[in-house]
Amino acid sequence: MADLAELAHDAFQGSSRRSLTSGLTRSLLAVHTVLVEENLERADGEQSLASGVAAALRPSGLYVAQMGDGLFGNTRLGTLWARAWEADEGALEIPGDEPAEALPRVTTEFFPIGPGDAFLLLPGLTGGEAEAGWLSAALGATPDLDAIGELLSNASPATAGLVVWWPPEGLASSDRRWINWASAPVTRQPTAGYVPVRAAPVVRSPDEAAAAPEEAASAELAEGTESAQETSVPEGALWGPAQPPLRARLFPGGLPTGRPFLLGVTALLGIALLAVLAVVRNAAPDTAVDEGGALIGQAESSLDRDFAVAKLDEAIARLQPRSERDQKALSLLARAQSDRDRVLDIVRVGEIERFGLPSADQRRPLGIWKGENSLFILDIGQQLLYRTDVEGARLEVALKPGDAYADQPVGSIVGGAWSPPQGVNTDGRLMLVDTARSVLSISPSGTRRWWPPDSDQWAQIGPTAATFESFFLLDSGRGLVWQYPARVALARATTAATSRDEPRLSQAIDMATDGNLYFLFPDGSIRKMAVGGGALPFEGKVPGQPLLGPVAVFAHPDFDRVWVLDPPASRVVEFTSGGAYSPQYLFPPNVIRQGAGLQIDPVVEEMRVLTSEHVLSVKMRPGGTAS
Repeated sequence: MADLAELAHDAFQGSSRRSLTSGLTRSLLAVHTVLVEENLERADGEQSLASGVAAALRPSGLYVAQMGDGLFGNTRLGTLWARAWEADEGALEIPGDEPAEALPRVTTEFFPIGPGDAFLLLPGLTGGEAEAGWLSAALGATPDLDAIGELLSNASPATAGLVVWWPPEGLASSDRRWINWASAPVTRQPTAGYVPVRAAPVVRSPDEAAAAPEEAASAELAEGTESAQETSVPEGALWGPAQPPLRARLFPGGLPTGRPFLLGVTALLGIALLAVLAVVRNAAPDTAVDEGGALIGQAESSLDRDFAVAKLDEAIARLQPRSERDQKALSLLARAQSDRDRVLDIVRVGEIERFGLPSADQRRPLGIWKGENSLFILDIGQQLLYRTDVEGARLEVALKPGDAYADQPVGSIVGGAWSPPQGVNTDGRLMLVDTARSVLSISPSGTRRWWPPDSDQWAQIGPTAATFESFFLLDSGRGLVWQYPARVALARATTAATSRDEPRLSQAIDMATDGNLYFLFPDGSIRKMAVGGGALPFEGKVPGQPLLGPVAVFAHPDFDRVWVLDPPASRVVEFTSGGAYSPQYLFPPNVIRQGAGLQIDPVVEEMRVLTSEHVLSVKMRPGGTAS
């Protein structure tokens, strides 16, 4: 791969081109030409194929050229998406006795880039070889290099990848594997799994820039010319063939060989970077501000929400790179972002109250519930149930391993749900189920425990939910929902739902109830079912961006709303009970990345999110504001 990277580098530097895209294209085609010649001298079955990506980074955005199979992921303006490209049939065929006349198709694209954006380029992979869950984990609020490494486990050991990330303002990566392109050291040799690339900006006069901006910039960088002036460009990590111990750490079982010698040529991603960072910003007239204003006008005059959002996204992409140095661009950017929030009914969370949970290696919070004057927090990692006041000033252990009720020790807690009060003369209670096949009911009057007479039929208890009258247990092993009376001990269950009504019932990751049942699935879909009555309509679509990696759903019998916690998108999304989209509450990046539980109290207009370390409280206000 290093030889091909050198070849592509020389082709890029030596090409006579009028644009960056033509230079990137020629660098990839040079690799194809050499492979054709080498394959003619190899025996059948020993020929090589190549999938390649070349990228050029400049202050206005990222230029990408690709050939062959590949996978592209992008976080942009709070959204996350990915796509795979595949080589055209025959475009990369292995030549026989005669050279192939057809050249591979090289596709080039341009992507604006600004603070918070991240790009992932992985040649040699297709969409079917990368699970959607890993893509979401790899490019969540911030790129996760270890998760990206796992994506490469389906590729040849020769495959490499590139991540380009521009951290949001005030956020910098402490991971030593990231390289700041504006100040990276000069080197052309791969290090332990990563290839730092020289990307020092060059200061040149306007006359020199006008003469030959790209070629002159390339020559200056090739000679090692550096400048003290800083250019605002994103951080990046070039993922090359991992050398021990990195490969052993990422893939302890060893990397599979994949297809016959599918060569990733992503090491040449740094080549274009050498040439483009020196391009003077004012080498050509900058019309981005005027174009951004026109796009905003088109969005504001449209009644089509999808059209308006698309135009506003484009306007924001054009205006962000200019906003730091142009007051008009900054003003238009604020207008575009405000319009987008209004069109999508986005509430940006401001002031957040938080209190910390006790530190522990085995900590794994699962659920949070509000009682009359306290909160209950279940940590199934430590098998502890905490009770705290709503402000978090007082914290005590309400249940711990070894505690005994009904003359027997409590088993490991596997789930819990809050059974709310009804009227003024009843109390709410927390219902827990344990591995001893018993139910515990914790209320102000004390703790009761009983063993349902049919609990010996439970297979694998998953999520639970409760109303005043009923306690529901999803049995993932049997594909059904058990329904017990919440306030009557020793009663037998009825069946509330089965996999006949919803074939994926056993795969649900959470369940909630307001009298009907709501099931949340890993792909972000939500299914609504009547108790004992089959499926009910529920749209559950989020405009602008679908649910990425939801972990919890919340409903309440007294409220015509359903809420979903979606940590990868840093938000809580609200629906009506019929599935119509309502506001979504957008948190600052990374604040709820480890979110695990959700509790909503619309009476006092407060939202609580349980994370691995904190309970976060946010005041919800009518009219689309939160503070």
